[in-house]
Amino acid sequence: MVWYHASLSRQVKGDINPWPVPLDCSTTGPRIRPWADVSPDISRLLQSRGEIVAGLPEPSQGCASTSDKTSGLTEPSVDTHYFKSFKQDRNGRGRLCRYSSVLENTSLVSQACSPHDRCTDFINRVQTSLATSSPPTSTSHPKQVQDDSLPLIRQILQTSGIPAGTIRIIIASWRRGTRKQYACHLQKWLLFCCQRDEDPISMNPHTFLAFLHSLYDKGLGYSALNSARSAVSSISILASDLHNDTIGNHPLIRKFMRGVFNLRPQLPPPSSVWNPEVVLTFLKSWSPAATLSLPQLSMKLLMLMLLATGQRGQSMMHCCIKNMTVKHSRVYFHMRQLLKTSRPGAHVDKLIVCAYSVDRRLCPVLYIKEYLKRTKLLRQSDQFFVQCAKPYKGVSRDTIRRWTKQVLRLSGVDTVRFKAHSTRAAATSLADFRHVPMDTILKFAGWKSSSTFARYYKRPLMADSESRFCHAVLTSTR
Repeated sequence: MVWYHASLSRQVKGDINPWPVPLDCSTTGPRIRPWADVSPDISRLLQSRGEIVAGLPEPSQGCASTSDKTSGLTEPSVDTHYFKSFKQDRNGRGRLCRYSSVLENTSLVSQACSPHDRCTDFINRVQTSLATSSPPTSTSHPKQVQDDSLPLIRQILQTSGIPAGTIRIIIASWRRGTRKQYACHLQKWLLFCCQRDEDPISMNPHTFLAFLHSLYDKGLGYSALNSARSAVSSISILASDLHNDTIGNHPLIRKFMRGVFNLRPQLPPPSSVWNPEVVLTFLKSWSPAATLSLPQLSMKLLMLMLLATGQRGQSMMHCCIKNMTVKHSRVYFHMRQLLKTSRPGAHVDKLIVCAYSVDRRLCPVLYIKEYLKRTKLLRQSDQFFVQCAKPYKGVSRDTIRRWTKQVLRLSGVDTVRFKAHSTRAAATSLADFRHVPMDTILKFAGWKSSSTFARYYKRPLMADSESRFCHAVLTSTR
């Protein structure tokens, strides 16, 4: 008998492999997994169980003849019951998947499903979900929402009967960074359930505790475990018909997370922040603008804009010359993309950079004009900040962080204690210290209420906080 196994592979480098694989099979031997290109961890697990992951031929080869033997593959046993989720038509093809296997004799396939294969069957359905989705085209926007980034959630929504277009919108509720973070933890959860023969959507608290404990044993701290907790909880609320409670709020899980915090505490942010005057004093030495190298000019301008606007590095990355308005004493960057602080009804529509006529060495508008003139013939992107070497494309978020930390380090700021994002707290704290109205601070930073600033960003400046107590005591004798 001849089985034709089609690829139920996951997406690899933007391509889906649709070419069938012919396998000569009888009724004995290890089972053959009907997809290829699974993750290495799951592939090793299946092979340890005696299951073979079928490979794929090259596209140019097409379908091999039925007389060819696939190297290294033996014949499956009768109990290949992981096909139980696919209803067959009269030709022996699964109705739920256009790439399902074609059986010459369907009566040889058992329809019973043992607990041993519940998890691997769900992996099969996830792989099928990926294979039947449309592969991205080369003309698609690189930041377009890809619903296959969360295949487990996508499969759960499909099982609920939600249309594909609606699923794409639901998955878009998670930002790109959240989807990337969740996908990593959900893959680990799926592999863990497969190793223990557990249903990945059953949400057994004891199984979830064991999963979190396995991550803890690998050295993960409270923050990473809390991310894994949130990722799996996003499944539980979808798989439980939108109940209000999730597996992450189970009393045992909450107690476990409190124990992790006590054993491996996530320390609060520093109680004080560096004084921007230290950085500004250093930046004065990088002048005049015409004599600076392109890396120096880029880093100085970036730091001046971060401090002058109180915005994140993400906002600097989204600044675009097409959406920029340059005037004599002001530069406006109109933000056309979502920021981290964006929410329905609230968005920082533009960044305002004002000139500083008191000291031209610290005037951000002057350095913006110099930067535009210097990069006019070099830039290959509409992004405002570009690379300092060929091909002069727009910078990434990592480059923004690296430039920021380099300026902080050269200024004498402890970059082990203070990260690149600390510029936001330093700028807004100094503005508050110098009695800038709170409404103005909230408008520039994009915050909804003063409680956000007071809780997460308002910090006493280091020089001021360190000397205040000493001066108060020593001057008490006056």
